[in-house]
Amino acid sequence: MRWHKKVATETLIVLSLAPTPLFAQSIAALRQKAAEGDAVAMRQLAQRYGKGDGVPEDQHQWLRWMRMAAEHGDTVAMANVGSLYLVGEYVPQNYQRAFVWLHKAAENGNSLAMSNLGVMYEMGDGVAVNYTEAYFWLDIATANPSSGIKSEELRHERDDVASKLSPAALAAVQERATKWMDAHLSVGASTR
Repeated sequence: MRWHKKVATETLIVLSLAPTPLFAQSIAALRQKAAEGDAVAMRQLAQRYGKGDGVPEDQHQWLRWMRMAAEHGDTVAMANVGSLYLVGEYVPQNYQRAFVWLHKAAENGNSLAMSNLGVMYEMGDGVAVNYTEAYFWLDIATANPSSGIKSEELRHERDDVASKLSPAALAAVQERATKWMDAHLSVGASTR
């Protein structure tokens, strides 16, 4: 299994199981909040259906609620849906749809989506191979690691992409990534 597909699969597990304060709420309360447009409640319902927690396990309902949460702006759900399309889990594999959802999640600071997006650019999965964009997203993900991915593997992947860039291109993309992080993450310079 290629690195990003492994990460995408692990992402689904981590993102599906990550608890939030809404998780302790009853199914009825979650349904009410979801009906009112609460994206986190929608994702929590998806998680409940995915695990059979308080409701019968139902992958169709899991996917339905996860997509709704993504469409309502939940970044974790966006990354989850993008990962589903990337690996072809529960849906037909579709790199273009994976790219759309992962890009939305990455732009909103989701580091797991950033890492998958970076490797999509590196491998040319659904997009033209672009080492500059690959480095950009992998560098930001490295500086903002998530519990769902091993930092050492991510750094190795980023550094491998860096070796494919000229010194001038590398310096330019590092500066661009630092500016993006300063504007979006309040993290500052990456761990190069």
